[in-house]
Amino acid sequence: MHGGKSDAAAVKAGSPICMFRQPWVLHCCKILMASTSVVWCGRVSGLAPLLSLQGWRGRPGSQAQPRAVTFQSLTQGGALRNVKAHQSSDGSGFVGAQAAGDELDAEFASMLSQLANWKDRYYECIVPRKVHDASDLGEWVHSMRAARKRGTLLPAQQAALDALGFAWEVDVVTAKWYHNLHAARHYKEVHGTGELPPDLADPSGQHPDWVEAARWLERQRDLYRRQKLLLVRVRLIKEVLGVKLQRERGPQRRNLHPVLRSGNATFRAEQRQRQRRRQQATNEQSLEQAAARLPPQ
Repeated sequence: MHGGKSDAAAVKAGSPICMFRQPWVLHCCKILMASTSVVWCGRVSGLAPLLSLQGWRGRPGSQAQPRAVTFQSLTQGGALRNVKAHQSSDGSGFVGAQAAGDELDAEFASMLSQLANWKDRYYECIVPRKVHDASDLGEWVHSMRAARKRGTLLPAQQAALDALGFAWEVDVVTAKWYHNLHAARHYKEVHGTGELPPDLADPSGQHPDWVEAARWLERQRDLYRRQKLLLVRVRLIKEVLGVKLQRERGPQRRNLHPVLRSGNATFRAEQRQRQRRRQQATNEQSLEQAAARLPPQ
């Protein structure tokens, strides 16, 4: 009894929250979650709001002062230090953690490096699952999105992907656009040109995506003529496919759609920042080379 009111009076009888208000239940939960060698990557955090409804009072019968119990407090003392990720057996993503190392594991670091190279070439972290020359990377990117939706992605992994500008949400239209881009790139690698004829046919049925990419490229030409194509996509078509886009001579449109205006501004800002980083790296390299040529003192 506290102030004439019992715990049962504070919460409706039969409520699931009543159970979590019992000191012995809190004690068992703390022992279970603090002692296990596998951290449930966010799923346990769903218990934190329930546990924090009533402060932890210590062991039954003790006189310890009440304090709030959270997922962070349960994992203090080393349970989450030195965490090493591991991949699930079904390949669906990184679902757990073991007390072994705070670094990202070698496989994740390798795939992250591949994704960084991909973005350096194609400006975005959007990799089609079935892309012809990077299907492993495409499947890995898909698994990262799926792991985040399930709440099983490690915080360190998500932070690394966020720093790279990972695209967590990709709508169907955008995904289809990049699928067609890389299908056209595959055509170029086979035939030596990215100029897919609009009436391209595939009698053998081996490359139906080439037929779709040919029609897609014709639509991009039309959008460019009407100044309705994002600048990043214009760059990709010109640089990756080597396609010359032409539009009618005249002043540039000023009443651009807000999506175009915002997207183009973001892309220009990213390119300026990218150029500054490259210039800084070049300057540092030049200074190192000059210092190496100095005679020893």
